[in-house]
Amino acid sequence: MYLVCFGLAVNTVIQEAADRIVGSRQHKRQPWLSDEAHDVVMEKSAARKRSDHTERRRLQNVYKQLACRDHDAFLNRTVSEAEKDASKGKMGSVFRAVRVISGKDASSVNVSIAKQDGSIHNIS
Repeated sequence: MYLVCFGLAVNTVIQEAADRIVGSRQHKRQPWLSDEAHDVVMEKSAARKRSDHTERRRLQNVYKQLACRDHDAFLNRTVSEAEKDASKGKMGSVFRAVRVISGKDASSVNVSIAKQDGSIHNIS
């Protein structure tokens, strides 16, 4: 019994120290997500903490609809800007738009390969 209580106390101390030093993970908000959809996410999180599964499911469906709408609007804006820039001959922004639309971000393609001699080769 004493060991269980001692284990819980140690666990609590470690958890509190980790929260204070490391902090909690902050989720990166998508740039195309509207404030309305973000509010629904926060409501859904509160419903999850209350264990209100029916409300959470309903809010999940609302979020999916809003996120789909927001993402489509973002892509349409990106395409219109790329078409405007292409007509002006600004190809740099056109290539950036293509990368955004295709989902191929240069920062997300980092691969490490271990060679036979044991060295690591990074591919970007």
